[in-house]
Amino acid sequence: MTTRAPAADKTWAKRTPSPELAPVTNAVWPFKSVPVSIFSTFGSLFMARTLTLFSILCHNKAKRELRREKKMSQAETDNLPVLQLDVISDVICPWCFIGKRKLDAALAALEGVQINLMWRPYQLYPDTPMEGADLSAKIKERYGEDGVKQMRENIKAAAKGTHINFAFENIKITPNTLNAHRLIRWAASTGQQHAIAEALFSAHFEQGKNIGDVAVLLEIAGQQGLDVPLMADLFKGDNDVEATRNDDAAARELGVHGVPAFLAGGKFLLMGAQEPEYLNRFIEKARQKLAVQ
Repeated sequence: MTTRAPAADKTWAKRTPSPELAPVTNAVWPFKSVPVSIFSTFGSLFMARTLTLFSILCHNKAKRELRREKKMSQAETDNLPVLQLDVISDVICPWCFIGKRKLDAALAALEGVQINLMWRPYQLYPDTPMEGADLSAKIKERYGEDGVKQMRENIKAAAKGTHINFAFENIKITPNTLNAHRLIRWAASTGQQHAIAEALFSAHFEQGKNIGDVAVLLEIAGQQGLDVPLMADLFKGDNDVEATRNDDAAARELGVHGVPAFLAGGKFLLMGAQEPEYLNRFIEKARQKLAVQ
């Protein structure tokens, strides 16, 4: 499912999805690259405070084996092909939140390829005032009261298994998400786009926070370990506003009219909050196609 929008990066903007691998399925509204580890790391060994000589020897042997296994695992990972995966999304889109959690499950099960993940902006309601708009009036105008109820039931049903606790009753404001997308953009410099996106989704859908409010965004930035004074200074300016909007426009030029959408290798487009198995088949097919080009 995807959410449809109501009626840059120049290199990225020129990419054209291949029609032979662009399975646009049931659409429903749902910078530096961020590497996402697709292999679990080895846990540290637990040691008791007092160890017998035998346990020390065993522990040292285990450490040597662990280092050897880590070295082999790292070497294997370094030799894997790398695939760029752009996630085109809006942080007030419930299907994008579902799609993000399903992507997490897909990446956890993925083998044979390393994924460089980048989050790209897409504003569903770019004309929303920066202070936000009344949510109930906005969605009732678009869907009708019965339509809103049915839509929310469908979303909660689709979210089963994702551990998302949608609290629609707590969401009072439809925020303008421009500044939220700017925060995600800045988080790329520290490899935290994915974590920031998760925090923004949760703040909006589970906690009912206004993620258009700079104070809320700075709170989220601090919780994720970003440089809050730096973020505050960046919010005071508008140097990257045009670049953020250009990335949004680039997605639309690619034919993205609903989110979430996934762009693999800059060429292959998949729409909708897909199941993990389907996402992994898409990633593998894209990898194979790119390998022979």
